[in-house]
Amino acid sequence: MAKKKTITLCASASSYARLTPIITTLRRQGIHVLTPVINSRLSRTKTQLIRQHFSKIRKSDAILVANYEKKGFQGYIGGNVLMEMALAFALHKKIYILHTPDDTLPITDEIHGLQPIFLNGDLSRIATD
Repeated sequence: MAKKKTITLCASASSYARLTPIITTLRRQGIHVLTPVINSRLSRTKTQLIRQHFSKIRKSDAILVANYEKKGFQGYIGGNVLMEMALAFALHKKIYILHTPDDTLPITDEIHGLQPIFLNGDLSRIATD
């Protein structure tokens, strides 16, 4: 039996409410999904949350960046998500990005340098990759 693919979702905290349909779609494709702490009622520091999410990335085959419009940028990717992408890159994990980032985003060169796979909103491409 083939090992089930594991993907860790990465997103800006302001986008967490939009992750549920993505999780559902990926699970229907037979993918095991690890998520950020979406509803942190526990008192966790930013450092603890980063370490916990990095641990999930290490256990994954790939990450999926769920990036939406924010701060006037389509496909916004911020500092935390860029750090998560860099870790995935260093660990030789595939990096999927849901929406192609706006070319005017200040970190566009860094994003492209990590050689992500742009899905253009099509999650079905993960299952076939």
